[in-house]
Amino acid sequence: LAFRDTLICLNDALTLQAQGMGTYNWTPVVNMINPASANPTVRPLQTTRYYVTLTESNCVNTDSVLVRVVNEVSLQAMNDTTICQGDTIRLRIQSNGLQYQWTPAGQIINPQVQNPLVFTQNNTLYQVTARIGGCNATQSIRVNPIPYPVVQAGADQTICYNALTTLQGSTD
Repeated sequence: LAFRDTLICLNDALTLQAQGMGTYNWTPVVNMINPASANPTVRPLQTTRYYVTLTESNCVNTDSVLVRVVNEVSLQAMNDTTICQGDTIRLRIQSNGLQYQWTPAGQIINPQVQNPLVFTQNNTLYQVTARIGGCNATQSIRVNPIPYPVVQAGADQTICYNALTTLQGSTD
C-alpha cells in the first residue's frame, strides 16, 4: 500500500492505492467505489480499517490501511506576544491539521509549516488556517515588537585600588 494510515475530514473522498499484479478485493465495501480495483475511492463516515487482498494464481497477500475520520480541525494558538524589534520568533500552534497557511506571508520564513519563524518591525496580526481536506480552522496571534531599551553605563572612570566611586548608569 502507498500509505499505512491517513486522516480525512467527514464527507471527504479518498483514493486508496495498492500495487501489484492480480485480482484485488477490498473490504469493507461500505461507501466504496470500485472495490475490485487497485485504487478504490472511499468516503467513510467513521474511522475505518480497509483490508485489501491481492490474489495471483494460488498466491494471496493481504494488507490494510487505517483511514481516520474527523469532523473538525483542532487548532490552538499561542498567546499574543511581545518581542524586541528586529528579532525573530517562532509562532506555535497545536493542531491535527495536515496543511497550514499563514498570513501575511511576506514576514514568514515558511508560511506552509505548522510552527514558522516570523520577523516584523510593526505590530502584526498573524493568521493561520489549518486544513484537513474539506475541514479547516483559523486562529490569530498578535506580535508586538518594541525597541530594545537604551542603556548608558556612564563615563569611564579611573580610581585608585580599593577606592570607592559612584557609577552613573541610566536606561529608558
